[in-house]
Amino acid sequence: MIKLFRRIRQKLLSENKFSKYLIYAIGEIILVVLGILIALQINNWKTYQNERQVEYSYLKSLKEELALNKEISQAQIIFCEFQRENALTVLKVISQDYNDNNTISALVAIEHIGFQNSANFHENVWQELESTGNLRLIQNNVLKTDFSNLIREMKILKGFCKLPLTRTA
Repeated sequence: MIKLFRRIRQKLLSENKFSKYLIYAIGEIILVVLGILIALQINNWKTYQNERQVEYSYLKSLKEELALNKEISQAQIIFCEFQRENALTVLKVISQDYNDNNTISALVAIEHIGFQNSANFHENVWQELESTGNLRLIQNNVLKTDFSNLIREMKILKGFCKLPLTRTA
């Protein structure tokens, strides 16, 4: 192809047809520019496809982490119900409304009332997205906002679960 263009160029120059050579040169420049634009478009398309694959991978990981956090939340709810029952039993014992028939359950409730359960939510994928700047790869803004709110709520709940027990005098 290059040899063909070289022969055409030399023929036009040797015949002193400068205007035709100029048209040929402009045509060659246009061909080069079109080639570069096509190459850039292909490169942009490949980059876009790679980013979509990375986005899919992150969304899949977020979904798995969300499923784990759902299980942790359900366990936390069960634990809170357990503690609620213990607290009610202790309140009955304190208010002397408790029947002496089951002293062992009262002692167990008193023993367990001080237990704390820490909600160890997983947020590794979200932290990676934020720290690497890859959060921009997720195109759905509603999803990003919802996840951001969820992470904020999990941090609040995590902090709440770590509060020390206080005693009133």
